[in-house]
Amino acid sequence: MEKRTISFERIALYAFLTSLTALSIDAVLPALRLIESDLHVEPPLSTQHIVSLFIFGMVFGELVIGPIADAIGRKRALVGGLAL
Repeated sequence: MEKRTISFERIALYAFLTSLTALSIDAVLPALRLIESDLHVEPPLSTQHIVSLFIFGMVFGELVIGPIADAIGRKRALVGGLAL
């Protein structure tokens, strides 16, 4: 049985991808009041839908990237998505 080693590069890439989601949401949350005032949103606090749309974007992004990753490989798909 062949033993596979996981490279530091792959671990760093997966750690970066995992933290990117939390970092993105945490960057937007403090700005919700500013977004509300700049866009003159009514009713107040309806900017909370931004977080829901972010989650839906992540879900549908996985549905698109999944088949691409199967076709060209996970690493190339992840690096391409990060570059995009």
